[in-house]
Amino acid sequence: MLLTALGPEGVIVEQVILGEHRFAPAYEEVIREKKLAEQNGERMKSEGQAAAEESKRNLETARGVVSKDIATAKGELEQAKLTADAQLVKATNEATASLTEAKSRAQSIEKENAALGGAGGRTMVKLKIAEALKGKRIVMVPTGKGANLQTLDVNDLISARAAQGTLKK
Repeated sequence: MLLTALGPEGVIVEQVILGEHRFAPAYEEVIREKKLAEQNGERMKSEGQAAAEESKRNLETARGVVSKDIATAKGELEQAKLTADAQLVKATNEATASLTEAKSRAQSIEKENAALGGAGGRTMVKLKIAEALKGKRIVMVPTGKGANLQTLDVNDLISARAAQGTLKK
């Protein structure tokens, strides 16, 4: 541009060395505002990246807390299941033991009833009657027209017969 302007005047421009230069104040203001805008843009970009990193850290922290809470809840659930299973097994075992005991008792009573229903039962009844009458005075009252009243001590009679060996079993 200088060459075309100064060439017709016979000036040959070979080189232009700029020392100190100045722009118009309005242009300098635009340049300064542009640099400030670029700096603000870079600062905002850095702040945005920092906020994004902070958000990522917060997200990972929240994920960790949630994972811990889930693991704790699962552990408590498993513990509750194990406790319930143990209580079920205990109750089942107790019920089985009670049932077995009741069946055994019932079988014992059935066998005792069967034994008492036969000759052993009659002998037991006689033995109980004898035990109940032991030491008691037994009076036999004759019936009929005569007023002949005699007493008989059955215990003495049994003792006498036992001594003679004539007591039948």
